[in-house]
Amino acid sequence: MNVEKYFRELIAIPSPSKNECKVSSYMKEKLSSFGFSYREDEVGNILFYRTLEGEKIVLSSHMDTVPPAVNAVMLEDDEKFFTDGTTALGADDKCGLAAILSVAEEYKGDDYAILLTVAEEIGLWGSSHLKKEFLDTINIKHVFVMDATGDVGTIINSQVGKSRVTLTFNGKKSHAGFKPENGINAIVMASNFISSIKTGRLEELTTSNIGSFIAEGTTNVVPDKATVVFEVRSNRSETRFEIIREYIAKATEAASKLGGSVDVFEEDLYTEYCVNEDSDIIRHALKSFSSIGIDAKIKSTTGGSDSNNLNKFGISSVVLTSGYYSAHSTSEYIEKKQLGLLYKIARALFN
Repeated sequence: MNVEKYFRELIAIPSPSKNECKVSSYMKEKLSSFGFSYREDEVGNILFYRTLEGEKIVLSSHMDTVPPAVNAVMLEDDEKFFTDGTTALGADDKCGLAAILSVAEEYKGDDYAILLTVAEEIGLWGSSHLKKEFLDTINIKHVFVMDATGDVGTIINSQVGKSRVTLTFNGKKSHAGFKPENGINAIVMASNFISSIKTGRLEELTTSNIGSFIAEGTTNVVPDKATVVFEVRSNRSETRFEIIREYIAKATEAASKLGGSVDVFEEDLYTEYCVNEDSDIIRHALKSFSSIGIDAKIKSTTGGSDSNNLNKFGISSVVLTSGYYSAHSTSEYIEKKQLGLLYKIARALFN
C-alpha cells in the first residue's frame, strides 16, 4: 500500500478552507488515473465514481485544513508523522484522503464512490452547500466519513448540532476625559452580559463558548461598539435554541440597563444526528472492523462533521476515528501504525 507516500504528498500541498484547488486537482488527477469519473458542484465538493449503476458505499473526507497547517513543516521518524512545533500537521483530514487514494489504487471494484468536501473546518461550509440532486447522481447506501481524532477503532454514531451568534453592542461615543457621563460604554455592556451567563459544559452533550470579543478604540473615547461571538452545541435542537434565547435576553438586558442596544446575527450551522446502534450501517462497520481484528467501540461526541449534513438528507452516515491526535495544534501527529490501520478499515468496508 502507498498510504504513507500519499500522505507525505498531500501534507506538502497547502489547502486552506475555500482555497483547496491544489489538493482538489491532485485528487482528480490521481483518482482519474485509477479509473474514476467525477462531478463537481458549484462550491467545489467532488463526487467520484467508476460507474453510476448499483448501490454504493461512499468513503468521504474533507480537503481543507486549518490555517496553522497551511504550510505544514512535517517531520517523521520510524513511528509517526509530526511537525517541528511551528505549524499544525494537517492530518485532519489528509490522513483520510491518503487512505482513500490507497483503496482506490488497489481495489478496482465499482461498488463504492468517494465524496470529497471543501471548507469543512469553517462550520462544515462545504457539505452545508451540498444539494440533493448532486448526491442523487449515485445510489448511496452508506457514507463513512474518515475524520475524527483518536485511535482507529471507534464509530461515532451521534454528534451535536451547532449555532453561532454574533452580538454587536451599541453604545454612544463621548470624550473619556471631558464628558464621560455623556457616553454609553459598549465594552461595559458586553462585559456585563458575559458575566451574567454560564459557559463551558452545560450538560454532558451541551456546551457553549465565547470565542471572540472585539472592541477596538482608544482610551480617551468611550467606546460605542463591542462585538461578542459565541457558539452553542447540543444533541437536542430545542436545548440549543433555548440557551441562545436565554443569552440574547441577557444581552438585551445588559444593553438596555445602560441605555444602549444590541444587534443579533444568528447562524444555525448544522443539525445534530443520531444513528441507531442496531442500524445497517453500524452493523456493516462492526463487521468490517472485526474482519481486521479490531473490536470497535461506538460513541457520541460534541464535535461536528460532514455526517451532520449528510444525515440531514436522510443518508445514513457515521464518522470513523482516523488515528490523528492534537488536531489544529502545533503538537498534531499521527502514528504510522494508525495511518496503516485507517487504510485497512477503509479497504475492509468492501470485503
